[in-house]
Amino acid sequence: MKKTLPILALIYFLFTACEEAYYPDPLQPWTPAYTTEGVNTAGAKINGQRWITNSDCNFVNGCNTEMDIRAYSANREANLPDSTVIRFIGADNSIISFNFSDMLVTSPDDLLALEGTEYTLGSSQVIGTYQESPFEELACLPQSQTGKLFIRYVQEKITNNRRTVIFSGTFGFDYLSNECGEVSVHSGRFDFKVYPDNIFLEPR
Repeated sequence: MKKTLPILALIYFLFTACEEAYYPDPLQPWTPAYTTEGVNTAGAKINGQRWITNSDCNFVNGCNTEMDIRAYSANREANLPDSTVIRFIGADNSIISFNFSDMLVTSPDDLLALEGTEYTLGSSQVIGTYQESPFEELACLPQSQTGKLFIRYVQEKITNNRRTVIFSGTFGFDYLSNECGEVSVHSGRFDFKVYPDNIFLEPR
């Protein structure tokens, strides 16, 4: 029995280290409640259907939070500004993305300045998109869009002796795409721990 205790402790650590949790909203149980704890969850109601991210935890790879940030440095020769894409990846591999122009996020610390910022989606600064598959990224760009992204809470935190940034907020938008038709994303919430390995610097 004594030999099994360390093994049981290791199993418990592996399955709790990523601290993923789903807390349903009592008023809208198809979406997660809004939290600011870094529970590694995003959810929304898309075209009337429940949508939620899914974190995959296993013994081999640990925990993979279904959120990433892709940063693109400016290419002056091609007249392309800095840009950043924040992506939430659903359990069915569909993706909700927020595409920021003239903003470059290369570390979790860069997110701290965004706390309390509300963005009007469909502006020249940021658009929101929904892709049913990763291969629709260019096809489903909105022709017209209304909506908001509110980055409500961004704070640093130490978790398991590792520094992270809690990144949480709410969103909702409607848009029309020539290729993908009408898309309605309502009651969106997100709450993630962001580490350096959630951020990818992409070439132009």
